[in-house]
Amino acid sequence: MTIRTRNRLNILLFIISTIILFSEIFLLLWQLLTKNLNIQALYSSKSTFFLTKYNPYIVLVSLFYQITYVSVSSMILFRSFEKTQASDIVYFCLFLIACLVDSFRLLIPLLNISETYSNLLIFCGNATVFARLMIPLSLLCTTILGTIEQRQEIEKNIFIITLISIFFAQIIPLNTAVTCSNYSVDFAFKRTINLTSMIIIAASIIYLFVENKNHLYSQKTTIGFSLLAIGIYMLFDSTNLLKFTIASVFLSAGTFLYLRQLHNQYLWKE
Repeated sequence: MTIRTRNRLNILLFIISTIILFSEIFLLLWQLLTKNLNIQALYSSKSTFFLTKYNPYIVLVSLFYQITYVSVSSMILFRSFEKTQASDIVYFCLFLIACLVDSFRLLIPLLNISETYSNLLIFCGNATVFARLMIPLSLLCTTILGTIEQRQEIEKNIFIITLISIFFAQIIPLNTAVTCSNYSVDFAFKRTINLTSMIIIAASIIYLFVENKNHLYSQKTTIGFSLLAIGIYMLFDSTNLLKFTIASVFLSAGTFLYLRQLHNQYLWKE
């Protein structure tokens, strides 16, 4: 993949995510003006403390933040690595695409399609499963396939990752009768997917740590990568103010630290 193609991909992702963001904001305002917005608490909170109490509106805020994160990060990628042949960024762009796809669950509360068994609800459910599979795989590839030797295999690797995610997202059963507390459709093998994702992320962090140590690079990329990985998974489950605050801080700080230090490494190489 050439630098020009990658830059076009970043710009396209920025445009699409920004359009989706403003479209969702318009839809939210329209539902509020027409008084059709009916955000129901899916679960009764055991906690009464405002920081840890379940709040469906916090879920909405976290989803809007997630789309904004994709939009801002894609522009940062373009501005920071516009003239740099960085294979890592291609896979990080896949990570952002997966985050954007996951945000489609925002349509469930905005359009009040929970338990409707509609094609749109099924699409949102499949999108969530796709994102849960794509995110750990793309982050893993960011660390282990970002070498110079792997640059000629980028298109093939992207195709394989995407195909695997789409395939399993289609065959994993959805339970459209159950909408989870984060407004995602319940799906089978959730524990297995979560456990596998944790193992993949842990392996990615260990690999990045060892590579930085062997090449005498700063471990700031490892710290940033760890923070953003923890942050995105916490953001998926941001059902109260405390979780959302920690998730947004970790994700923002981790992404900034990781990309900035990665940019410095490429400047040092060149």
